[in-house]
Amino acid sequence: EHPQTFVDPGSYFKTGDQAIAAVNGIYGALMTWDDWIDPAWQEVTCEGSDIFCPDWWAFGHLGAKTGTWFAGRTWTANYLVIRRANDVLGQLDRVSLDPTLTARLRGEAHFLRAYAYFELVRRYRAVPLRLTPYVPDGTFGDFGDAPRVPVEQVYPAIVNDLKAATQELPPDFASKTYSSSDRGRPTAFSAWGLLAKVYLTMAGAELTGTPLAAAKQLYDDSARTAAQHVMQSGWVTLEPDYMRMFDGQQQITSDEILFQIGATHQENTGPEIATFFNPPDFSTAGGGGGGFLSMRQAFYTSFDTLDRRIAPGYAIFAAWKESYSSGDPGTPAWYRGAVPDSIKTKVAADSQIGWTWTELCDTVGANRYMNRTTRAVVQVSPRVYSMKYIDRTALTKSQNQTNPIILRYADVLLAFAEAENEVSGPTAAAYAAINQVRTRSNVPNLTLGLSPAQFRDSVWLERRHELYGEFQEWFDLKREGRWLDIMNDVIPAYPGSSTPNAPTCRPRQAYQMLLPIPDAEIGANRRITQNPGY
Repeated sequence: EHPQTFVDPGSYFKTGDQAIAAVNGIYGALMTWDDWIDPAWQEVTCEGSDIFCPDWWAFGHLGAKTGTWFAGRTWTANYLVIRRANDVLGQLDRVSLDPTLTARLRGEAHFLRAYAYFELVRRYRAVPLRLTPYVPDGTFGDFGDAPRVPVEQVYPAIVNDLKAATQELPPDFASKTYSSSDRGRPTAFSAWGLLAKVYLTMAGAELTGTPLAAAKQLYDDSARTAAQHVMQSGWVTLEPDYMRMFDGQQQITSDEILFQIGATHQENTGPEIATFFNPPDFSTAGGGGGGFLSMRQAFYTSFDTLDRRIAPGYAIFAAWKESYSSGDPGTPAWYRGAVPDSIKTKVAADSQIGWTWTELCDTVGANRYMNRTTRAVVQVSPRVYSMKYIDRTALTKSQNQTNPIILRYADVLLAFAEAENEVSGPTAAAYAAINQVRTRSNVPNLTLGLSPAQFRDSVWLERRHELYGEFQEWFDLKREGRWLDIMNDVIPAYPGSSTPNAPTCRPRQAYQMLLPIPDAEIGANRRITQNPGY
């Protein structure tokens, strides 16, 4: 099969336009059925306590396992990105183009290769590391019989690529060879922002026991410094309107989004996210909303009541038309707050009904309000659906045009606040960074005088409020060293909130900290071994 979206650099990549087309081919590997149409986000969505997931969806009740259709596809997708980036970088060494354009293209390739390896090492840990173009030599596999190398070799390669990209990429969309039409490509500050997250991960609990762990203080300090580069950019800023970032027509022009995966209305060029996150209403997502993924009640009540990020009709659905209603499919279902008046009235008539929402593992996303004596279901609460992924003009579920956001400025500010606290404690600068995020959402400034541990918990909770449904939770909880204990209900899910304890109902085992390597890769590469436990 001949690739349709990629120019073979060895035979065709000789001019500036051809070189740009080759780099565009690297991006083309991201929105595919091996990556962001579905597998990249499905692998991680249910690996935390914030989202209700049906037991049949993603890795289900018991977690990651081999044999699921999407397991391991991100391995294939990201190595395609790496292979194409390597080809571009190798050819740029052999052709003579405008030096400014060459630098920019090298920066894009370095950034995308670093992004791909960061995805791989966090999902699979030790991975084959190839930084030069592949030359077929008769061995098996796209990368030959390349062995997996430990994380202490992978992370420095990621850091080196991102450091190179900070110097090669244009600083904005009006410099060097970038213009406004290049929105969506990374800038130098995208590289600095991703570098901050990489360093924060290197300083995290997930790498305990590796040679990298000894340099935790250095990595925290490096994360802080990298984030400061973005904070001093002069143009990267928070969107005044939080939800504007999730408008498929406007997000490409956002000065907050540092990197996003491009989607279009062409078939098989958009993520299926909207279909799963939207309520069961035909009008909110291409192909109709499925109503499968919603915000857990305990997570919802961990927000400040004034928080715009849970404002009905703005950030969460206030009403929708139940597409499967047999009685009156045109009657909107209603949602606002934790206990609707209609339920309060019913509760008032029955003294045996408690005022605590009962979260059960078998509720498939809805909280059941139950009679304490008979355990009969009195009322099922409406579900909390995010409005981050809406595309009313898409015709099918793989045409949704909302771009998955990989990195944005709020993420960088919170990375700075966390790293600053780890290095110097909760300084004024750390407070200022987290309070910028809170102020935008109409949340009061964080309480002064917190201890470093309390401040750390506050930043971690703020990350979950700010980045809900953006597929960061699993990576964050692992980096924080809390994922297994939260999933197995050993520690509170939301320390620092009014509802810290909330059973997750999705037990996990230690080996599921990593994903299974695809069987096809193991069969093709004699030096690849499966992650333990699978």
